[in-house]
Amino acid sequence: MIAQGDQRFVKASTPLLIIAAALQPTGLFVFLDEYMPPSGNFAKASAFVFGFMLIQQALAFAARRRTSLLFFTVLFFYAFMSPVMELAGIDSELTVMTLGISGLLVCSVINRTEHHGIVPFFLFCSGIGVTAAAYDYLNNQPYDVGLIGIVAGLVYVSILMTSRTLLTVSIIALLAYLVYYTDEYFKDVVGWPLALVIAGLLMIGISAYAVKLGRKMAIPAPH
Repeated sequence: MIAQGDQRFVKASTPLLIIAAALQPTGLFVFLDEYMPPSGNFAKASAFVFGFMLIQQALAFAARRRTSLLFFTVLFFYAFMSPVMELAGIDSELTVMTLGISGLLVCSVINRTEHHGIVPFFLFCSGIGVTAAAYDYLNNQPYDVGLIGIVAGLVYVSILMTSRTLLTVSIIALLAYLVYYTDEYFKDVVGWPLALVIAGLLMIGISAYAVKLGRKMAIPAPH
């Protein structure tokens, strides 16, 4: 924080903040383990540690408005919310889905600011969270075709945000879902080899379309 107050040392502040963000939670966990009565509840300890870090980083960001501080604020927010939702008795699939969707919403807001450089990381994590939770919910269900709709929604969001990161996650999830459908519904039928060929062609087509779409996203829009 002192380094950020002097233009000569601003660049040195980021690695120092990274070191602090790693050492402080570690130190707090060690403190709880050594000096506090053992509860055997890791979620409670995590909520305390990451809640403290969230408040600290949020106040630091409010004071300095640095992108690195916003990154750690958002990171510790989700690290805090996960154990809190566990303590509230919310099942893991709903927790991951909720945090993933909220991550997409948060990214859509940050993407409009000068701090948009941190968006790809959180879009990557949010996209994986949404697709993984959706698979856990719909796997082996009669309506598992809804997985395709969820991926289509993520592709649409990636286009709105011009995010190649989210597009990549969405396409990989779509290809994984195609493998799931092929194994689930065509493995024991006579036409399984044909289904594999069709799935392969679909994967090639989807990949080609994703590459083309990604190139369009890389071209800046005219003003």
